[in-house]
Amino acid sequence: MTTKRSYKIEQDGENFVLVETSDTYGNPVVRVPYSIQQEAESGIIAVSKSHDFVKTCRKKTALDVARGLTDFFIKSDVTAESLLKIRQRVEILITASIAEIRKNAGIPTLSQEVAEQDMEPSNKDIMREVRRNRALARGGA
Repeated sequence: MTTKRSYKIEQDGENFVLVETSDTYGNPVVRVPYSIQQEAESGIIAVSKSHDFVKTCRKKTALDVARGLTDFFIKSDVTAESLLKIRQRVEILITASIAEIRKNAGIPTLSQEVAEQDMEPSNKDIMREVRRNRALARGGA
């Protein structure tokens, strides 16, 4: 028997949460919090890239994390700088993984959800949202 999982994204204050539910015993719910920047980046990647690209990106990022763990924590003594570097790599992996989950599950971006709620956003509204997401993905706001 295969486990069926479903996903949704919720806003939590200024941040976001990926919520996974499954049909296993007790119907567990897993919540993965992440930043607004990761929301923008994962949404853009999921919408603009192919499934194969998104999957490859996640795998390469996971390999980078594994190499970082070896370099920062096995080959040498731990430092504060190594902690920051590995945290950054793990955050990139989380973003890539959320993008892959979004792509596989067909989770809409926030701009798509807004468009569905408002039914007919203007082109100006759409372009403003696209520019905002791109700025957030670059780290600006």
